[in-house]
Amino acid sequence: MMIATLLTIHLIITAPVRADAHSKTAQTRAWLGETAQLIESHFWNAAEKVYLEEVEADGKPGRQPAFMWAMGVLLLGYAQAIRVDGKTYRPLFEKALTAIDPYWSKANGLKGYSVLPRQSEPDRYYDDNAWVALTLCEAYEATRDKKFLKKAQETYAFVVSCEDDKLGGGLYWHEPERKSKNVCTNAPAINVALRLYRATKNRRYLDDALRLYAWAKRLQDWDGLFFDNIASDGRIERMKWTYNKALMVRANCLFHRILNDSKYRDEAARMAEAAYNKWHRHET
Repeated sequence: MMIATLLTIHLIITAPVRADAHSKTAQTRAWLGETAQLIESHFWNAAEKVYLEEVEADGKPGRQPAFMWAMGVLLLGYAQAIRVDGKTYRPLFEKALTAIDPYWSKANGLKGYSVLPRQSEPDRYYDDNAWVALTLCEAYEATRDKKFLKKAQETYAFVVSCEDDKLGGGLYWHEPERKSKNVCTNAPAINVALRLYRATKNRRYLDDALRLYAWAKRLQDWDGLFFDNIASDGRIERMKWTYNKALMVRANCLFHRILNDSKYRDEAARMAEAAYNKWHRHET
């Protein structure tokens, strides 16, 4: 079992419960507790103080530390769970945040999170760092602890450091190679910029979000969904992923709340409907 499997469950069950669904609140809280217990009992390596990427089929723990992408999603789940039960889940969030300290590395004059801990030659992905920055914004909003906001700003600075005018702007995916600019980097970065703007009122963050959003629209298909990336030679990878759409829906919702412009609300609805039509299967 990979940690990402449980993390997906964790995120689903920490989603807000509708006002007309209070009868399910106790059940979802129980699921949340069970999921967190499984993560902590199966994936935490106390000796190394890191989370593991996977557990073997027989239940034995693997040896591979979790990749930074998985840690970003774990942190996001725990950050959102703070709103449900801060006494229980803030300590787990801070534990996981401390566990990624060994991933924090300096290269090319910049600090950011590597894909694995203690790499002598840091291998860093901008999308991984964008997810961590988004997580830290969530934690700040849930706790108002400015240490989370400061770390979000530091991590975000690494993410946007890769922006250049090639291919019309936008953010790259992978630091060492810089072979493509991907929605999976730009979409979470837009969300981070908007949340940092709400927290600080620094206009630079809103300008970043508007600029990156305008660039990301280059990869939007006629149906509202997004192609995955554009390579350095201009070729577009036309695969469409659910998570790319999801982050752009979130971005449009935030734009609407901040700018009070209905075009963003309408665009979020259009993309959500397109995703439903593409991926929803009535039979399952």
